[in-house]
Amino acid sequence: MATDNRNPFATRAAVTLVHLGVRGLSAVAPRFVEKKAASFFFTPRPKRRKSKLPNGESRAFRVPFQSGFIAAWEEGPAHAPVVLLVHGWEADARQLDPFVGPLLRAGFRIVRFDQPAHGLSSGKHASVVDFRDAVRRMGEHLGALHAIVGHSVGATASALAVADGLRVDRVALIAPVREPGGVLGRIADSLGLAPARRHGMLELVRGRIGSFEALDVALRARDRSQPALIVHAKNDRMIPFEEGEAIAAAWPGAQLLAPPSLGHRRILKDDAVIAAAIEFVARGREIRA
Repeated sequence: MATDNRNPFATRAAVTLVHLGVRGLSAVAPRFVEKKAASFFFTPRPKRRKSKLPNGESRAFRVPFQSGFIAAWEEGPAHAPVVLLVHGWEADARQLDPFVGPLLRAGFRIVRFDQPAHGLSSGKHASVVDFRDAVRRMGEHLGALHAIVGHSVGATASALAVADGLRVDRVALIAPVREPGGVLGRIADSLGLAPARRHGMLELVRGRIGSFEALDVALRARDRSQPALIVHAKNDRMIPFEEGEAIAAAWPGAQLLAPPSLGHRRILKDDAVIAAAIEFVARGREIRA
């Protein structure tokens, strides 16, 4: 049976071929192997790029970003409290579709967007830093936000944007990545990198995004004042549950919801998770119809 946690190198045959190729190339072109491994962290697969618009009566707009633009959509009353929906890696603005209807019925204005190098936004390469900067840019464009609901790397980017001063009242993080090192370690394991090549890959990534410690959500969460909801399935094989658990433990007063068996992506379609997120977003705020 297929699983929503499948690693791109999950099959035994693929893993064997990748490992053999990496070992051979490492002997003759070690720097090439390191650069190629690092590129997995910055390059979403083209076949996952989307070209469709979000469903519903969305109003499309663009926000200038870096040397290009962010493609974005909004729905709901113009003066209602704003909830920003933030998708994860190799997804697009439609990923959090299941949350849109309930949030609109609760009286919110919904804004969602395609991250850099994803969907209809410009660019070919991105990282958690670009995701963070895009969230921050959207916040600047929209003004004060009532809440953010983010998934995976999008949740991480949202938390980092908040730590860097983005104004928002409440934050819901679904299956968040704690920091880049864990993801890079899993990429290295999938490719079968030797320790020396793994070190080279990590240094190349650090050269582009900076210190991993500065991007560690658990470390950055310690002085947060916004209420936070962390939702992470215990059987998430793509982003281990312990990463969300560590963020929840570090974020003062955070609520942790830990469903046992929803994986990494199915969690976004679960009625109980959606209801919990809506209740959290609406809590303590008068909602205007």
